[in-house]
Amino acid sequence: MSVEYIPTIIICAVLAAIVICIIVSMIKRKKKGQSSCGCNCSGCASGCGCHGTDNTGSEKTGKEGRTKLS
Repeated sequence: MSVEYIPTIIICAVLAAIVICIIVSMIKRKKKGQSSCGCNCSGCASGCGCHGTDNTGSEKTGKEGRTKLS
């Protein structure tokens, strides 16, 4: 291994660690039921897409066809 590649390897390792930390944080927030965008749902354009009712007022179902609990 050449000495000239060591800074590139270090930078890539730091960036990979940052990405892994972000992904782990997102997974933990999702398991806790917190929003991934960090804002409230009333101002979210996709608010109706991730919660219990659609525009007709009926309950939405999940990907597997089961009714969502949240």
